[in-house]
Amino acid sequence: MIYRKQSRIVLQKYYNLSKYCFFFLFFLSNISLFLHFFGVIEQ
Repeated sequence: MIYRKQSRIVLQKYYNLSKYCFFFLFFLSNISLFLHFFGVIEQ
């Protein structure tokens, strides 16, 4: 019972962490896309 609760907390932590990682990667890819887009406009 205690073990199950603990593992759920750990899963929740990993879920939140992966959510933040996903947003971070999404943010980075958007920045690179915008930079590429503006680079194309400047040429």
